[in-house]
Amino acid sequence: VYLELNDNGKARALMNEAFATASEINSIEHLSRLSLLAYRLYSNEHNYRCALEYYVKSQEYADSMANEKAQSKVKDVMVDYEREKGNRRVSDITATYNAEKKTKQMILISGIIIVVLLLVFITLLWYSLKMKEKSQKALKRIDQIRTNLLRNITHEFRTPLTIILGLTDLLKKDNVD
Repeated sequence: VYLELNDNGKARALMNEAFATASEINSIEHLSRLSLLAYRLYSNEHNYRCALEYYVKSQEYADSMANEKAQSKVKDVMVDYEREKGNRRVSDITATYNAEKKTKQMILISGIIIVVLLLVFITLLWYSLKMKEKSQKALKRIDQIRTNLLRNITHEFRTPLTIILGLTDLLKKDNVD
């Protein structure tokens, strides 16, 4: 404002105070603006050597700010890249974990099915053996009954036959006599 009013003394005093504050807080942006204002101040006073120095400083500060912004963007890009890389890693690990989990579930289910099938097979074998044992007992019982029946029948047939044969022998002897 004082530059516009051509009050260079007050403008210089406030500018020096502002340079001190900007230097303390290390604000390159403020230093760049103040250097441009100093350039204008010295240009108004026709001190072109100082004006040129402050103009060069303002350009250096502007370049420095541009470099800082560029470095900040590069750092932001690097951080975004690393974050994306980490997210991809997490995603890959999650996918691997889920695949392993499914594989383990499939193995567990397969194992359970195999155990159940083995139990069914063993049960069928046991049932088959019991049925075979039962049928063998039934066959033995039937064989025993058949043997007893044949023994009784032969006994029943033998006794009358023996009597008949004995009588026929007697009759033959009587006839011969």
